[in-house]
Amino acid sequence: MEAKSSELQVSRRQLARILGVTPNVITKYVERGMPVAQSGGGRGHESTFHLEAVFAWWREEINAAKSSARDAYYVEMTEKTRLENAVRRGELHSIEDCTAETAQLITTAKEAFLGLGRRCLQVGIVSTPDQEDQLDGLVREVLDDLAKGVKQRRLDNKQQRKKRPAR
Repeated sequence: MEAKSSELQVSRRQLARILGVTPNVITKYVERGMPVAQSGGGRGHESTFHLEAVFAWWREEINAAKSSARDAYYVEMTEKTRLENAVRRGELHSIEDCTAETAQLITTAKEAFLGLGRRCLQVGIVSTPDQEDQLDGLVREVLDDLAKGVKQRRLDNKQQRKKRPAR
């Protein structure tokens, strides 16, 4: 591309000062497609740039960045709306609701297990109160083991989260 007499040509260092960046940033911009009026041909030989062409490229880059940000925003808003609609339709539930429901289920199951010895005595599976006590003891051991396993998993998960790098 031949320089027109009306086009202002500048060096890489001059262009960096005009754009408020370092000369190394200009090199990166060239790698991304910034037009060069005349290549310097290597180390020690300055490239030159047509300001008009550079500013046109710059505007396209800014518009592309805005478009990309706008696209990301629309994708995020679409996903947010999709999730809100799923909640309204009853397809998704809050963590609080799930936690409360799970806690209630666990409490109900625990009470049923703790009453197992009494029921077995009533229906004749165990015949003495001592056997009922033994069965209750076994049930309590199993429940304690389950609780310890849950606590250990929570600790393990907490430690794993701490090890993850921050985003």
